[in-house]
Amino acid sequence: MPQLDVHTNPGATKGGYPYLLVLQSSLFRTGERWVVIPMAPAARFPVHDARLTPSFDVDGAPHVLVTMGITNIPRERLGAVVGNLGGESERIIDAVNWMMNCGWS
Repeated sequence: MPQLDVHTNPGATKGGYPYLLVLQSSLFRTGERWVVIPMAPAARFPVHDARLTPSFDVDGAPHVLVTMGITNIPRERLGAVVGNLGGESERIIDAVNWMMNCGWS
C-alpha cells in the first residue's frame, strides 16, 4: 500500500465516488483500517475550490479529491489499484492542510 495509491471503490458509494485515494503513510500499512479520501468525477463538481478539492486525471478522466469526505475503511474493502498520485503529493497535502488549518480562519 504505497501512500497516494488510487483504488477502485467496490462499496455502496462507488456510483458517486468510484475511487479512493490512500492518504496515510506506508508506515501504517499493517493497520486494519486505512485513511482514504474519496474521489468523484469532476462533472459532479463543476464549480469547486481547487485548494480544497483539486482535480486529477484517474483512468483517463478528471476526478475531484473530495477532501471533506476523508474517512477510514477496513483495508480489505479497497478495490484494485488503478494508479498513484505520488507526483501530485504537494497538491494533495495542501488540500488536507487547507481543510485542517486554513479554511476556517
